[in-house]
Amino acid sequence: MELDLPDAIDLRRRFFTESDRRTLIGASVLDTSWHDRVAALPGPYFFVSEAVLPFLEEGQVRSFVRDLGGRFPGALLATDTSAQAMVDTQDQHDVLSLMTARMAWACDDPRSVEDWESGPRLLESRTFLDYPDELTAPLSAARKAFVHALETDHRDKTEIYRLNLFRLGG
Repeated sequence: MELDLPDAIDLRRRFFTESDRRTLIGASVLDTSWHDRVAALPGPYFFVSEAVLPFLEEGQVRSFVRDLGGRFPGALLATDTSAQAMVDTQDQHDVLSLMTARMAWACDDPRSVEDWESGPRLLESRTFLDYPDELTAPLSAARKAFVHALETDHRDKTEIYRLNLFRLGG
């Protein structure tokens, strides 16, 4: 299932046909009515949220995580987090500065989400430079050197955006 705001789903429908493997739902992540459609399908459940939660207020993110975890306990949630430094400098970013939507929720440490009411458990958190060995092993020497240079010279800049995997509570 793919969930997005109604106007985005209307656009997707112009390019993609719904099938037994693709269902398009036009709703906000904060509208829990879509939970019924997901719950009608057998689990296990794996939810992916990219470039959504950082644009919500923290209270909205907490509600989303609480509601999803309450309805789908044990499910996995893969989502991104943006540190305060990224939220504070979004107006200087080459892409974010051009967007009308503004990031609001800052999360410097994804482990802090575990402290929320019915908070999920953080299973893994990575930056763009935290490549698993199986991805870097086949790289050429030149590409490995490039990755190493990024890790050495820009580690602090990559820490402000993380990809996380949570197990939802409940």
